[in-house]
Amino acid sequence: MNTKILRYSLIAAATILAPVAKAVAADSTIVADFETQTNMNNIQGFWFYVTDQGSGGNSKVTSGDTTANPPIFGPTSFGENATAGGMYSGRMAYTLGTVKPACGAGCTYPNEVTFGTNVEPILATTQLDITGATSISFWAKATPAVTISVIFLTTDITDYSWARAAVPVTSTWKRYTANFSGTSGIVFKSTYGQGKDKPLNLKLLQGLNFAIQKDASNPNATSGELLIDDLTINGWKSPLAGIRDVSRSNLSQALRASADGKSLRFSVPAAYRNLAGTVAAIDLSGKTVAKAAFAKGQENVSLSLSGHQAATVFLRVFTGSDAL
Repeated sequence: MNTKILRYSLIAAATILAPVAKAVAADSTIVADFETQTNMNNIQGFWFYVTDQGSGGNSKVTSGDTTANPPIFGPTSFGENATAGGMYSGRMAYTLGTVKPACGAGCTYPNEVTFGTNVEPILATTQLDITGATSISFWAKATPAVTISVIFLTTDITDYSWARAAVPVTSTWKRYTANFSGTSGIVFKSTYGQGKDKPLNLKLLQGLNFAIQKDASNPNATSGELLIDDLTINGWKSPLAGIRDVSRSNLSQALRASADGKSLRFSVPAAYRNLAGTVAAIDLSGKTVAKAAFAKGQENVSLSLSGHQAATVFLRVFTGSDAL
Protein backbone atom coordinates (compact mmCIF):
# COMPACT_ATOMS: atom_id res chain seq x y z
CA MET A 1 0.00 0.00 0.00
CA ASN A 2 1.56 3.30 -1.05
CA THR A 3 0.80 5.68 1.79
CA LYS A 4 2.46 8.50 -0.14
CA ILE A 5 -0.60 8.70 -2.39
CA LEU A 6 -3.02 10.70 -0.29
CA ARG A 7 -6.30 12.50 -0.75
CA TYR A 8 -6.68 15.79 1.11
CA SER A 9 -9.77 17.86 1.78
CA LEU A 10 -10.18 21.07 3.74
CA ILE A 11 -13.20 21.50 5.98
CA ALA A 12 -13.94 25.23 6.41
CA ALA A 13 -15.56 26.52 9.58
CA ALA A 14 -18.32 29.10 9.62
CA THR A 15 -16.64 31.63 11.88
CA ILE A 16 -13.42 33.60 11.80
CA LEU A 17 -10.89 32.30 14.30
CA ALA A 18 -7.18 31.95 14.92
CA PRO A 19 -5.73 28.59 15.96
CA VAL A 20 -4.00 28.66 19.31
CA ALA A 21 -2.38 25.60 20.84
CA LYS A 22 -1.52 24.76 24.42
CA ALA A 23 1.67 26.20 25.86
CA VAL A 24 4.73 24.17 24.87
CA ALA A 25 8.42 24.16 25.73
CA ALA A 26 10.51 26.68 23.78
CA ASP A 27 12.41 23.95 21.94
CA SER A 28 9.36 21.92 20.97
CA THR A 29 6.53 22.30 18.46
CA ILE A 30 2.94 21.13 18.75
CA VAL A 31 2.34 19.82 15.23
CA ALA A 32 -1.38 19.25 15.76
CA ASP A 33 -3.99 19.88 18.41
CA PHE A 34 -7.17 19.84 16.26
CA GLU A 35 -8.62 22.93 17.93
CA THR A 36 -9.69 24.45 14.60
CA GLN A 37 -11.61 21.30 13.56
CA THR A 38 -10.01 21.05 10.12
CA ASN A 39 -7.56 18.55 8.70
CA MET A 40 -4.81 21.21 8.55
CA ASN A 41 -2.14 20.76 11.18
CA ASN A 42 -0.30 23.61 12.90
CA ILE A 43 2.60 23.73 10.42
CA GLN A 44 0.49 23.75 7.25
CA GLY A 45 0.43 20.03 6.55
CA PHE A 46 -2.71 17.88 6.41
CA TRP A 47 -4.27 14.93 8.22
CA PHE A 48 -5.64 12.03 6.20
CA TYR A 49 -7.00 8.50 6.39
CA VAL A 50 -5.70 5.49 4.44
CA THR A 51 -7.19 1.99 4.27
CA ASP A 52 -5.94 -1.29 2.77
CA GLN A 53 -8.64 -1.28 0.09
CA GLY A 54 -6.18 -0.01 -2.53
CA SER A 55 -4.31 -3.30 -2.15
CA GLY A 56 -7.35 -5.59 -2.16
CA GLY A 57 -8.27 -5.51 1.53
CA ASN A 58 -11.69 -4.54 2.87
CA SER A 59 -10.91 -2.53 6.00
CA LYS A 60 -12.90 0.67 6.48
CA VAL A 61 -12.54 4.03 8.21
CA THR A 62 -16.02 4.94 9.44
CA SER A 63 -15.35 8.51 10.63
CA GLY A 64 -15.16 11.63 8.48
CA ASP A 65 -16.70 11.90 5.03
CA THR A 66 -17.25 8.25 4.12
CA THR A 67 -18.67 9.02 0.68
CA ALA A 68 -15.02 9.28 -0.41
CA ASN A 69 -12.66 6.31 -0.61
CA PRO A 70 -10.55 6.49 1.43
CA PRO A 71 -12.65 8.71 3.69
CA ILE A 72 -11.56 12.30 4.18
CA PHE A 73 -11.93 14.53 7.19
CA GLY A 74 -15.42 15.62 8.20
CA PRO A 75 -17.42 16.55 11.31
CA THR A 76 -17.03 13.08 12.86
CA SER A 77 -13.22 13.27 12.60
CA PHE A 78 -12.97 15.00 15.98
CA GLY A 79 -13.38 13.68 19.50
CA GLU A 80 -12.98 14.79 23.10
CA ASN A 81 -9.87 16.67 24.17
CA ALA A 82 -7.14 14.87 26.07
CA THR A 83 -6.46 17.53 28.68
CA ALA A 84 -8.30 20.29 30.53
CA GLY A 85 -8.51 23.57 28.65
CA GLY A 86 -8.75 22.15 25.15
CA MET A 87 -11.73 21.28 23.04
CA TYR A 88 -10.98 18.58 20.46
CA SER A 89 -8.79 15.67 19.45
CA GLY A 90 -8.40 13.90 16.12
CA ARG A 91 -10.49 10.75 15.67
CA MET A 92 -10.34 7.63 13.52
CA ALA A 93 -13.21 5.14 13.83
CA TYR A 94 -12.55 1.92 11.94
CA THR A 95 -13.53 -1.62 11.05
CA LEU A 96 -10.71 -4.01 10.14
CA GLY A 97 -11.41 -6.24 7.17
CA THR A 98 -11.51 -9.98 6.67
CA VAL A 99 -9.77 -10.08 3.28
CA LYS A 100 -6.02 -9.63 3.53
CA PRO A 101 -4.47 -7.02 1.22
CA ALA A 102 -1.89 -8.22 -1.32
CA CYS A 103 1.68 -6.99 -1.83
CA GLY A 104 2.56 -9.03 -4.91
CA ALA A 105 2.40 -12.62 -6.10
CA GLY A 106 1.95 -14.91 -3.11
CA CYS A 107 2.35 -12.01 -0.69
CA THR A 108 -0.24 -10.70 1.74
CA TYR A 109 -0.08 -8.52 4.83
CA PRO A 110 -2.38 -7.88 7.79
CA ASN A 111 -5.48 -5.75 7.45
CA GLU A 112 -4.67 -2.14 8.25
CA VAL A 113 -6.12 1.35 8.68
CA THR A 114 -4.03 4.50 9.02
CA PHE A 115 -4.54 7.94 10.54
CA GLY A 116 -1.67 10.23 9.62
CA THR A 117 -0.37 13.67 8.81
CA ASN A 118 2.16 14.97 6.34
CA VAL A 119 4.45 17.68 7.64
CA GLU A 120 5.41 19.41 4.41
CA PRO A 121 4.06 22.96 4.16
CA ILE A 122 1.47 23.82 1.51
CA LEU A 123 2.98 23.47 -1.98
CA ALA A 124 6.27 22.32 -0.44
CA THR A 125 8.97 20.97 -2.76
CA THR A 126 11.28 19.72 0.00
CA GLN A 127 10.72 17.68 3.13
CA LEU A 128 10.84 18.95 6.69
CA ASP A 129 14.23 19.27 8.38
CA ILE A 130 13.86 18.68 12.12
CA THR A 131 17.56 18.38 12.89
CA GLY A 132 18.09 18.47 16.64
CA ALA A 133 14.77 16.84 17.48
CA THR A 134 14.89 13.97 19.94
CA SER A 135 11.41 12.41 19.96
CA ILE A 136 7.73 12.87 19.35
CA SER A 137 5.06 12.82 22.02
CA PHE A 138 1.29 12.67 21.82
CA TRP A 139 -1.79 11.90 23.85
CA ALA A 140 -3.79 8.87 22.75
CA LYS A 141 -6.82 6.86 23.74
CA ALA A 142 -8.28 3.76 22.05
CA THR A 143 -11.59 1.95 22.47
CA PRO A 144 -10.95 -0.92 22.76
CA ALA A 145 -7.27 -0.79 23.80
CA VAL A 146 -5.02 -1.50 20.83
CA THR A 147 -1.33 -1.48 19.88
CA ILE A 148 -0.67 1.12 17.21
CA SER A 149 2.30 1.39 14.88
CA VAL A 150 3.67 4.94 14.67
CA ILE A 151 5.52 5.33 11.37
CA PHE A 152 8.26 7.90 10.68
CA LEU A 153 8.10 8.47 6.92
CA THR A 154 11.18 9.87 5.17
CA THR A 155 11.88 10.29 1.46
CA ASP A 156 15.16 8.35 1.53
CA ILE A 157 13.21 5.12 2.10
CA THR A 158 11.43 4.01 -1.08
CA ASP A 159 10.55 0.38 -0.26
CA TYR A 160 8.15 1.20 2.60
CA SER A 161 10.60 0.01 5.28
CA TRP A 162 10.18 3.18 7.33
CA ALA A 163 11.05 3.12 11.02
CA ARG A 164 8.16 2.24 13.31
CA ALA A 165 7.43 2.40 17.02
CA ALA A 166 4.92 0.04 18.65
CA VAL A 167 2.73 1.87 21.17
CA PRO A 168 0.17 0.01 23.33
CA VAL A 169 -2.66 2.53 23.67
CA THR A 170 -5.07 2.09 26.58
CA SER A 171 -8.74 2.96 26.91
CA THR A 172 -7.92 6.02 29.04
CA TRP A 173 -5.98 9.09 27.95
CA LYS A 174 -2.21 8.77 28.30
CA ARG A 175 0.75 10.75 26.96
CA TYR A 176 3.27 8.67 25.01
CA THR A 177 6.81 9.52 23.87
CA ALA A 178 8.58 7.73 21.00
CA ASN A 179 12.33 8.36 20.87
CA PHE A 180 14.35 8.79 17.69
CA SER A 181 17.33 6.89 19.12
CA GLY A 182 18.44 4.93 22.18
CA THR A 183 17.43 1.59 23.66
CA SER A 184 15.08 2.45 26.51
CA GLY A 185 11.38 3.20 26.34
CA ILE A 186 9.57 3.39 23.02
CA VAL A 187 12.07 3.78 20.18
CA PHE A 188 11.62 4.06 16.39
CA LYS A 189 13.35 1.23 14.53
CA SER A 190 13.28 -0.42 11.12
CA THR A 191 13.95 -4.14 10.96
CA TYR A 192 13.92 -4.82 7.21
CA GLY A 193 14.60 -3.43 3.74
CA GLN A 194 16.35 -0.16 3.00
CA GLY A 195 15.69 1.19 6.46
CA LYS A 196 17.06 -1.79 8.42
CA ASP A 197 19.05 -0.54 11.42
CA LYS A 198 19.50 2.91 9.87
CA PRO A 199 19.27 5.99 12.09
CA LEU A 200 16.32 8.24 11.30
CA ASN A 201 17.07 10.88 8.67
CA LEU A 202 15.75 13.95 10.47
CA LYS A 203 16.38 16.15 7.43
CA LEU A 204 13.92 14.30 5.20
CA LEU A 205 10.76 13.89 7.30
CA GLN A 206 7.64 13.54 5.16
CA GLY A 207 4.98 12.50 7.62
CA LEU A 208 3.90 10.67 10.77
CA ASN A 209 1.35 7.87 10.52
CA PHE A 210 -0.62 6.06 13.22
CA ALA A 211 -1.56 2.62 11.90
CA ILE A 212 -3.69 -0.16 13.39
CA GLN A 213 -3.02 -3.65 12.06
CA LYS A 214 -4.72 -6.96 12.68
CA ASP A 215 -1.50 -8.84 13.42
CA ALA A 216 0.23 -10.61 16.30
CA SER A 217 -0.03 -7.47 18.43
CA ASN A 218 -3.80 -7.20 17.81
CA PRO A 219 -4.97 -10.71 16.90
CA ASN A 220 -8.58 -10.13 17.96
CA ALA A 221 -9.01 -6.57 16.70
CA THR A 222 -12.23 -5.95 14.77
CA SER A 223 -13.48 -2.38 15.16
CA GLY A 224 -13.09 0.63 17.41
CA GLU A 225 -11.80 4.18 17.53
CA LEU A 226 -8.46 5.89 18.06
CA LEU A 227 -8.12 9.44 19.41
CA ILE A 228 -4.90 11.46 19.03
CA ASP A 229 -4.15 14.87 20.56
CA ASP A 230 -1.26 17.34 20.95
CA LEU A 231 1.20 15.65 18.59
CA THR A 232 4.52 17.31 19.47
CA ILE A 233 8.05 17.21 18.04
CA ASN A 234 10.44 17.55 20.97
CA GLY A 235 13.77 19.35 20.61
CA TRP A 236 12.81 21.31 17.49
CA LYS A 237 11.12 24.67 17.07
CA SER A 238 9.19 25.25 13.86
CA PRO A 239 9.67 28.66 12.21
CA LEU A 240 5.99 28.44 11.23
CA ALA A 241 4.76 27.99 14.78
CA GLY A 242 5.36 31.41 16.36
CA ILE A 243 1.61 31.88 16.78
CA ARG A 244 1.61 28.81 19.03
CA ASP A 245 3.47 30.78 21.71
CA VAL A 246 0.16 32.40 22.66
CA SER A 247 -0.82 30.86 25.97
CA ARG A 248 -4.32 29.65 26.66
CA SER A 249 -4.73 32.49 29.16
CA ASN A 250 -4.57 34.86 26.18
CA LEU A 251 -7.09 32.86 24.16
CA SER A 252 -9.90 35.38 24.52
CA GLN A 253 -7.67 38.18 23.22
CA ALA A 254 -6.32 36.14 20.33
CA LEU A 255 -9.81 35.23 19.18
CA ARG A 256 -11.48 38.57 19.87
CA ALA A 257 -13.29 39.74 16.74
CA SER A 258 -15.68 42.63 16.25
CA ALA A 259 -19.41 42.00 16.37
CA ASP A 260 -19.74 42.25 12.60
CA GLY A 261 -16.92 39.79 12.01
CA LYS A 262 -14.98 42.32 9.88
CA SER A 263 -11.88 42.59 12.04
CA LEU A 264 -9.70 40.51 14.32
CA ARG A 265 -7.66 41.65 17.31
CA PHE A 266 -4.44 39.74 17.86
CA SER A 267 -2.33 39.74 21.03
CA VAL A 268 1.35 39.74 20.04
CA PRO A 269 3.13 36.87 21.89
CA ALA A 270 5.51 38.09 24.60
CA ALA A 271 8.42 36.41 22.81
CA TYR A 272 7.91 38.78 19.84
CA ARG A 273 7.40 42.08 21.66
CA ASN A 274 11.06 43.03 21.43
CA LEU A 275 10.80 42.84 17.63
CA ALA A 276 8.92 44.55 14.84
CA GLY A 277 7.02 42.36 12.42
CA THR A 278 3.84 41.51 10.60
CA VAL A 279 0.80 39.38 11.41
CA ALA A 280 -0.89 37.77 8.42
CA ALA A 281 -4.30 36.09 8.22
CA ILE A 282 -4.16 33.15 5.81
CA ASP A 283 -7.18 31.22 4.55
CA LEU A 284 -7.30 27.47 4.02
CA SER A 285 -6.05 27.75 0.44
CA GLY A 286 -2.87 29.43 1.67
CA LYS A 287 -3.86 32.88 0.41
CA THR A 288 -3.06 35.92 2.57
CA VAL A 289 -6.38 37.74 3.10
CA ALA A 290 -5.23 40.38 5.58
CA LYS A 291 -2.04 41.62 7.18
CA ALA A 292 -0.96 44.27 9.66
CA ALA A 293 2.41 45.46 10.93
CA PHE A 294 3.31 45.73 14.61
CA ALA A 295 6.08 47.82 16.15
CA LYS A 296 8.62 46.85 18.77
CA GLY A 297 6.84 46.73 22.12
CA GLN A 298 3.34 46.71 20.64
CA GLU A 299 1.02 44.33 22.47
CA ASN A 300 -2.02 44.20 20.18
CA VAL A 301 -2.72 44.59 16.49
CA SER A 302 -5.98 44.63 14.53
CA LEU A 303 -6.44 43.00 11.13
CA SER A 304 -9.17 44.22 8.82
CA LEU A 305 -11.14 41.34 7.31
CA SER A 306 -13.65 43.45 5.39
CA GLY A 307 -14.36 41.87 2.05
CA HIS A 308 -13.30 38.44 3.27
CA GLN A 309 -16.11 35.93 3.62
CA ALA A 310 -16.52 34.31 7.03
CA ALA A 311 -14.30 31.23 7.19
CA THR A 312 -11.41 29.82 9.14
CA VAL A 313 -8.25 31.90 8.94
CA PHE A 314 -4.82 31.04 10.30
CA LEU A 315 -2.53 33.66 11.81
CA ARG A 316 1.21 33.69 11.11
CA VAL A 317 3.81 35.97 12.65
CA PHE A 318 6.65 37.25 10.47
CA THR A 319 9.71 38.96 11.96
CA GLY A 320 13.27 39.81 10.92
CA SER A 321 14.26 38.14 7.69
CA ASP A 322 11.00 36.19 7.33
CA ALA A 323 9.34 37.06 4.04
CA LEU A 324 5.61 37.67 3.79
